[in-house]
Amino acid sequence: MKKSKLFLLSSLTVLTPAVFGIAAVSCGGEKPNTFSIQYISGEQGAKYYASSTKTLDLSEADITEIPQGAFSYQSIRNFAYHKDESNAANNKYGNVVDGLITWDKDNNGVRIEVKSINIEKVILPKKLTKIGPGAFQGLGSLKSIIFPDTIESIGEEAFAQNSIEQVTIPASLTELGRGAFSQNLITSFDLSNATNLKIISQGVLANNKLSEINLSHVSKVLDGALAQNNFTQLTIGQNLVEFSPNAFQYVGAPEGTTKVAITVDGNNDVLNALKQALEANPKLLYTITNQ
Repeated sequence: MKKSKLFLLSSLTVLTPAVFGIAAVSCGGEKPNTFSIQYISGEQGAKYYASSTKTLDLSEADITEIPQGAFSYQSIRNFAYHKDESNAANNKYGNVVDGLITWDKDNNGVRIEVKSINIEKVILPKKLTKIGPGAFQGLGSLKSIIFPDTIESIGEEAFAQNSIEQVTIPASLTELGRGAFSQNLITSFDLSNATNLKIISQGVLANNKLSEINLSHVSKVLDGALAQNNFTQLTIGQNLVEFSPNAFQYVGAPEGTTKVAITVDGNNDVLNALKQALEANPKLLYTITNQ
């Protein structure tokens, strides 16, 4: 699991990734999130997880909502370590599907710690409408997600701290929570069909490898939404109502950080707002190409 922290600068506060205190995703002796157990353990779990391809295929699972932290690093780790002290017959310690977890072991072969969770691809359920906060957070090796055309809501940091490279957002999506795809390796974030997604929330795509993005259907881009990427230029069109001057900002940006050259096309309200913000704070991480 990646341990790095991301700091986004807001006009009001410093934002950091949410640290969920619920037992499902927090460390330290809690009971594991029981939602995911049937999909990652025993004979039933073997129907969903293929170690040869490191794929968790939930496409045929009868799931409409995935709850908070359900398949996160901490949830799976907690399950792998869980013992039912009150009833040994219910002890499921380490009873995960073969190949799902790589363990660090001592010289005697005794498990010490989870070294990695080997999920590189997730195929989501065909009927899925909602993904809760932190649902797949921190798996680390997760590279690919296939969304159904029913998905409507993705919660805060649902896919944060992974190795995702490309994302295609379906037309059904209407809500994308703060930091949902932060701290990945995303080079392509396809919003061409996402006509119902109007807000790119705080830190949604922060700390990735994006160099371009099509915002033609988007109305608002909030603080830190595009911070710590590879942008050198960006065009803002007529549909945008709000583009935060802090969209590229993050705490700890080194001196000489490349500023994004913004071109505003036919949107005087946004153009004037960005100009005023830049005059008030020349350290903002963008320039304006419009004369």
